[in-house]
Amino acid sequence: MQFQIDRIILWPRNHAFKARELKFQNGMLNVISGLSKTGKSAIIPIIDYCLGAGKCAIPSGVIREKCEWFGVVIKTDEGEKLFARPEPGQSKIDNRIYFIEGNQVETPERISDGNTIVEQIKRRLDDLAKLTPMPFEADSSSPSDARPSFRDMMSFCFQPQNIVANPDVLFFKADTFEHREKIRTIFPYVLGAITSELLVLRARRDELAKLLRRKEREREVYLASDQKWQAEINTWLSKAAELGLTPAVSEDGASSSEAILMLKAIAKKTSDDAHVSEGTIKRAVSEYANLDREEVSTAFDLTVLKRRLSDMERLRKTMSEYSGALGVQRDRLELSTWLSGLAGDTSECPLCHSEFDAPLRSLEELIASLRQIEKTSDLVSSSAPEYFDRDLSRIHTQVRIKVEALETIKARKSELARVSDEAKRAKYRTTEIERFLGGLERALSTNELISPSAAISQEIEDLKNEIKDIDAKMKAQNYAPLLANARRRVEGFANQIIPDTDAEWKDSPITLVTEELTLKVSRPAREDYLWEIGSGANWLAYHVAILIALHKHFLSLKSSPVPSLLIFDQPSQVYFPQKLAGVEQEAPDLDDKDVDAVHKVFAVLSKAVIDAKGNLQILVMDHASDNVWGGLDGIHRAGNWRVDKLVPVEWELAQ
Repeated sequence: MQFQIDRIILWPRNHAFKARELKFQNGMLNVISGLSKTGKSAIIPIIDYCLGAGKCAIPSGVIREKCEWFGVVIKTDEGEKLFARPEPGQSKIDNRIYFIEGNQVETPERISDGNTIVEQIKRRLDDLAKLTPMPFEADSSSPSDARPSFRDMMSFCFQPQNIVANPDVLFFKADTFEHREKIRTIFPYVLGAITSELLVLRARRDELAKLLRRKEREREVYLASDQKWQAEINTWLSKAAELGLTPAVSEDGASSSEAILMLKAIAKKTSDDAHVSEGTIKRAVSEYANLDREEVSTAFDLTVLKRRLSDMERLRKTMSEYSGALGVQRDRLELSTWLSGLAGDTSECPLCHSEFDAPLRSLEELIASLRQIEKTSDLVSSSAPEYFDRDLSRIHTQVRIKVEALETIKARKSELARVSDEAKRAKYRTTEIERFLGGLERALSTNELISPSAAISQEIEDLKNEIKDIDAKMKAQNYAPLLANARRRVEGFANQIIPDTDAEWKDSPITLVTEELTLKVSRPAREDYLWEIGSGANWLAYHVAILIALHKHFLSLKSSPVPSLLIFDQPSQVYFPQKLAGVEQEAPDLDDKDVDAVHKVFAVLSKAVIDAKGNLQILVMDHASDNVWGGLDGIHRAGNWRVDKLVPVEWELAQ
């Protein structure tokens, strides 16, 4: 991924000063050399913060006190892009971002506010890196199984001071559990062993597998229910014959489909369709059935009449309330008539005898309103009883008649039931038939619901075939051998680099252990993990070798989401951390052995950018001056912070 830093920009809080720009060269080893407390270790946090970090790790003190905004201009295949974020103050983070892009981006003199937010920039960077939108595990809720992000790629670009020679941590942010798990998950992806196509196939297979399991469960439920249903069919038919709803079924029985058709026909019948033998119908039974039907009809009519009666009672109440309201208004407006009589035809106020400037039109309007209300009130009170009371009385009479009829029917049924055992049996039999028909209808409905479509078996077969095809495609893209090949390639690059470093075992092969996010060194007598090896010089050598080897591999891929950028903060600290920490002269007095060791580190980095032919940019912030790394090819001196520093001195002195 072409992604190299063109410049870092600091905007001062004091607007009397211009923005501070720190320029870098693409495709080269850019070195910032300087003393302690000049801002070297702030470079990685500034870049990380501007590229959407979840917190601001820029050191507090002069840098954050004197700077209002931080920015970085990135060169990509799409042109230049400026990412700037404000100093967050007391907060851990400010989600505002100022973002502009173009073939060439000019540095704004001042930034007053952001024009987007962090989440949108993260998505923009994800798209720029052409990262897959697919998660590593579709059904997992673990953050480590979520889709890879541009922020994850920073683990392979930054080597801050606490990581660059750390025996326990090889990659940026791998010292926290969450990031460690995510790096472990994405490693096969960044190495090119797991492709976006493979993740799509894996997600599709998981989806189809879930659908297949659901369809198979549906079929199992149907088969179990169908067996139970087959056993119940004859029971339903026998009971229907017993109740006279169908002829008796022969001992040979009907086929399953024929039996279901018979049951569906029976379910449409009523108790009136039950056939009984001759001699079982007597007058009392027939009369009881007639009374049942008449009772139902009368009860229905009574319900309708009661509802209408209730509506009319509510209407009467509403009319009464309305008439009362009209009366109140009429009484209030009666005052206008009295005032009119006092005023007569004069324009004099009847109460205070003041002269009006205009005729008494308002008084006339009140009198007109009174007349209208009196007219409406008379209309309501005179017209309502003409139709309403008569109809209300008629409904009361009909209700009384229906109640009496219903009581008569119930009394007659009670008498018949008391004197006729046959009627009692008929009553029970009718109820039993109705219950039977209701149960049969529910059983048939349930059987229809659980019965799968005719195509369910075919659906299951189609799903299995599609999964089989995906398995074949996934097997063709089996990432296990691809991952092994990628690791061997990275290890081959690292083994070529190690002899040029100050490592103790230059000829011992290196093994990249992606599961543990570390490496092993294989010596004739034993294999040692990085944390089992002593000496800061060894730790630094293996960090440098494996990071360069990884980027050589990334550049060899057709497309890699990892930015073509490596930043090392103070790699020489393992050799003379105290000698250079307080040195103020340009060229401190160093041991030849230490100088040679540090020179080897810079030489390895220089060769890496030269071999990459402009496709890899490396930044190094270090105490070592150019008497250590001067004369090497491919190096650009980006800053001499023995005479300068990140935050200009005039910013510090200004109030």
